[in-house]
Amino acid sequence: AALVIRASCEPERLPELLAALKEEIRRLHQGGVSADELRRHVRLLSAQLALEVDSAGARMWRALDSELTFLTYISAT
Repeated sequence: AALVIRASCEPERLPELLAALKEEIRRLHQGGVSADELRRHVRLLSAQLALEVDSAGARMWRALDSELTFLTYISAT
């Protein structure tokens, strides 16, 4: 299992952000994640992955990997 926290804020709001993160971690530790919340995040991550896989950068990396591994371009389609 992994816990990934990603946040950004203005420097002057860092104490507020840290307090909110500590509270959320405390809430997770005490109550866990609901099945509904887990389903929503799985859908979100699936959508993000689908968008990332289809990005221009991802297609370029696949083309490069194909060239380096197989010495030829292999289309993903």
